[in-house]
Amino acid sequence: MNKSTKRKIIIGTSVVTACALTSASAYLMLQMVADAVLKREKPKLHKITKRQKDENLEQSVFDKFEEDKRIAAEKLNKKNLEEISITSQDDLKLVGHWWQCENAKRTVICFHGWHVTWDYDFGLSADFLHDNDCNILFAEQRAHGNSEGEYTGFGLLERYDCLDWISWVNERCGNELPIYLYGLSMGAATVLMAASSNPPANVKGVIADSAFSSAREIWQHVFEKNSRIPYNRVETIFNTTADKKLHTDTSYTVSEALESCDVPVLLIHGTDDDIIPVEMAYENYNSCPSHKRMYAVEGAGHCMNYFMDKSGCESEIKKLWERCESPD
Repeated sequence: MNKSTKRKIIIGTSVVTACALTSASAYLMLQMVADAVLKREKPKLHKITKRQKDENLEQSVFDKFEEDKRIAAEKLNKKNLEEISITSQDDLKLVGHWWQCENAKRTVICFHGWHVTWDYDFGLSADFLHDNDCNILFAEQRAHGNSEGEYTGFGLLERYDCLDWISWVNERCGNELPIYLYGLSMGAATVLMAASSNPPANVKGVIADSAFSSAREIWQHVFEKNSRIPYNRVETIFNTTADKKLHTDTSYTVSEALESCDVPVLLIHGTDDDIIPVEMAYENYNSCPSHKRMYAVEGAGHCMNYFMDKSGCESEIKKLWERCESPD
């Protein structure tokens, strides 16, 4: 072997080794990103996964929103609600908080968003619901708070948990009392998918605040917004990793599920939401064949709709109740 050939082999081997190491590093990085997105622990890769202020909002407005939610959560926690638990279909302990209402006219089951707590997401609206004759069940989603589970399923797994909670409510209250499903962000995706999964007949309506149309689409949106890496370079590996971790097909979308929904749906979304773009709400709206209403809150960021337009949101929710509970 002459020196020239030997040199080419050495250079070629070095290039192949470098490429292999680069590919291995990229794969490990994507595994870390997938864990940050799906695991129950608070994300460490905060640049990609941290909940951020919507770009169009003034900092003072966002700060007021965060402070009001913190105060409302503390107030809700002081009510000493009844803590309950059920076992999911895949044998996880799921925890909820039950607020009984005397002479209730309906029950509302509430599902919070990704890496947020039940009291933080529903503290602002809890008194409105209870004061309007609602029993309330605040569910702690799997892999959050006191509920078991290693991974969160972005509604793909939680839709079955929602059906289990509906069964619990019917055992507690009977199946004649109307049930409404109320979700924020990932919780909104959860309730939309559950309502499209043949729920009991007394599930009368859904309130979906800031819902995404697809788990994969929201992963792509957040990744592209916070990373300089083109998503199409990592999409296949990331999706395959998510499928394996969740043991489900993550290509199934909220919009696809809604095609078989026959429950009335109220969609609420902020026009300035850059975490989950308002276009996703319209995609869900267009996919839904049942009675539906889209209420867009002008200038509202992600999950800020009730904060920025309390009277409008309450009015829309009451209209849903009236429609669903009025005699035919």
